[in-house]
Amino acid sequence: MFQLLIRNVLIGGGSGAKDLVIDRGRICRIGANLEVTAQREIDGAGGYLLPGFVDAHVHLDKALTAGTFVNRSGTLDEAIRNAMELKRRFNREDLLHRGREAIKTALSHGTCSMRTHVDIDDMVGLLGIEVLLSLKEEFDGMMDLQIVAFPQSGILTTPGVKEMLEEALRMGADVLGGIPVRDISPEQHIDYLLELASRYGVPLDLHVDESDNPDDFTLPYLASEIVKTDFPYAVTVGHLCSLAAVSDEQAQRGIDLLQESGIHVMTLPLTNLYLQGRDDKGLVRRGITRVRELVDAGINLSVASDNVQDPFNPMGDFDLKKAAWLLTYLAHFPFPSQMDDLLNMVTKNPAKAIGLKDYGLEGGCRANLVLYSVNQLQNVIIKQPQPDLVISHGKIVYQGHHSKHLIT
Repeated sequence: MFQLLIRNVLIGGGSGAKDLVIDRGRICRIGANLEVTAQREIDGAGGYLLPGFVDAHVHLDKALTAGTFVNRSGTLDEAIRNAMELKRRFNREDLLHRGREAIKTALSHGTCSMRTHVDIDDMVGLLGIEVLLSLKEEFDGMMDLQIVAFPQSGILTTPGVKEMLEEALRMGADVLGGIPVRDISPEQHIDYLLELASRYGVPLDLHVDESDNPDDFTLPYLASEIVKTDFPYAVTVGHLCSLAAVSDEQAQRGIDLLQESGIHVMTLPLTNLYLQGRDDKGLVRRGITRVRELVDAGINLSVASDNVQDPFNPMGDFDLKKAAWLLTYLAHFPFPSQMDDLLNMVTKNPAKAIGLKDYGLEGGCRANLVLYSVNQLQNVIIKQPQPDLVISHGKIVYQGHHSKHLIT
């Protein structure tokens, strides 16, 4: 007898309702009118079943702190100053509480995998890493959580950060982060991270060109160095706002380098729309990267939550459907004609970017699933429904309808 059977659901672009069987945390069978039995059977009522969402760029250490400081100018610079003051107040109990609430909220919206950047500097030290590693263990089997050691205040400017980054990797951080344009030498920042990541055998995930200033355009150097050094591990860049600020010729060169280097890109519309273009008058720039050009070029592009209710963005709730919905407006994204591309940006694309294995809606894939009561796939974006069911690692972690709560 199998673990779980979900009957009468629509899957992908296939025609007609299907049944899906889960056992030992994996999808083991998919087909119409399957003659099987399971310990539990659920009627999907003709709704759409999607793979669990992947929120591949968040900041759980800062999340849910929006009431602590007010960003009066709304600028990135003031957000960073406020974040520095915020970190002076960090303590283990608060970080654990906010982290738990954030992860539970994400699960209730259908997100089963997250990658979080965690600040390392002379104010907070390795406290954030310690707490997030603890939460990773606590939610093992419910949330796939990857931890990025993130030196937001710089590496070259802050004594001791190099040593702390190495210690974070020894402690179990999965990924090495960085923010080149915020250091005294973006090139040296990148060179050091490439060397350190190679030495420890970890991927890179960098905040790159988070600015509406065309002079803040470090992508060409990063991508060229990845190609030149034949860097063997995955590289992801988040934001890439300056790509929209440079000339079309410079942007095309940057996109060509992205293709050559195989870099994955995260666009973060919620936070970038809030922070960027603050000095513009009249026609205010939208602040996001060149989404449609990147999609047309075949770049692996994802959309993520980024900051949620913190000094960088006072709003948000870890609901990736909202970020995808907003992107259709901000990027003039063709909808619903390119709806599959849009949904891939919160499912398949980020799963590829962060190296999730056995991800998707096929036999053998991990059973991370979200079910919606819609009979047209586009209504997941248009109507923004709350999930009827969220399954992570084969276990029901959220169930709507008559019992709208997170099952822990």
